[in-house]
Amino acid sequence: MNDINFINNKKQAEKIVKELLEIFQWTNYTITPLSIGSYNFNFRIKEIKSSVNVIVYYGSKGTKVVLQGNPNTKLYKEVSEKLSKDSKFKQYKVTNENQTFDFEEPESYIGVDESGKGDFFGPLIIAGFFIHPDIKKELIHLQVQDSKKLTDEKVIKLANEIKLRFADYFNVVQIYPKKYNELYEKIKNLNTLLAWGHARCIENILNKHKVSLAICDKFGNEKYIKNALMKEGKQIDLIQTTNAERYIGVAAASILARNSFLEWLKRTEEKLGIKIPKGSNQKVKEVAKLIVKFHGRDALLNYVKIHFKTMNEI
Repeated sequence: MNDINFINNKKQAEKIVKELLEIFQWTNYTITPLSIGSYNFNFRIKEIKSSVNVIVYYGSKGTKVVLQGNPNTKLYKEVSEKLSKDSKFKQYKVTNENQTFDFEEPESYIGVDESGKGDFFGPLIIAGFFIHPDIKKELIHLQVQDSKKLTDEKVIKLANEIKLRFADYFNVVQIYPKKYNELYEKIKNLNTLLAWGHARCIENILNKHKVSLAICDKFGNEKYIKNALMKEGKQIDLIQTTNAERYIGVAAASILARNSFLEWLKRTEEKLGIKIPKGSNQKVKEVAKLIVKFHGRDALLNYVKIHFKTMNEI
């Protein structure tokens, strides 16, 4: 990173944020306090039924103003129009509601995402994917997008394609329930455990591909992942942002992570002869009780995350 450019662009980003906040003070909308993230400043403009996130990114290559929200709302249109009238701002839109690629993203970076965090049954899976321009074109052609928007069948199909075509460009860290419970008992913090998995993915990919940037979803304190990174990882820029799956490299990682989780579910269902539900709902409790009934409480500990409230309810 060019330190001089980085410092100058950070100052420019601070100036842009100040000007943006002044622009929107005239409205009757609610403006949330300014939040400082990794290489970005952001705030939210809110009304009763909708909101728009305004994010100003900065780095060694320049500054970016990113607008996030539903483009069909009156609020989004007003904010967008106001920004577009001011030539000082380089604006490009990010649409969360539909899969679009009309925004700019870095040419090469590591995208990281996880699966299983909110599921009582199953492992915590973290996947990382290294992307460069040629791979991006192929992923767009495959219609890769956030795994949460895809059926399980589509996730499996896309994951198989990704693994076949890009075997040397991804890494998957799988923390199975028994190990997960042991680690959680020591760490007592899910975000720390998540950060460890994210850091391992990034480090493993960096051992094969030298790249200066990683992007992932924002969770908890942004220092979690940074503190978990080792020698190679500490040399890169790390962007943690909400809805990171809008970046196609993160979307590819989300598919790989979800596919690994689904593979565990299938193996476990075949072993136990019971359909394993996702999430943490009433069906989950019923299946857990069946496992305890036929296999014992100790057996259940090999399949679930015991720190969930669901465990006490069972």
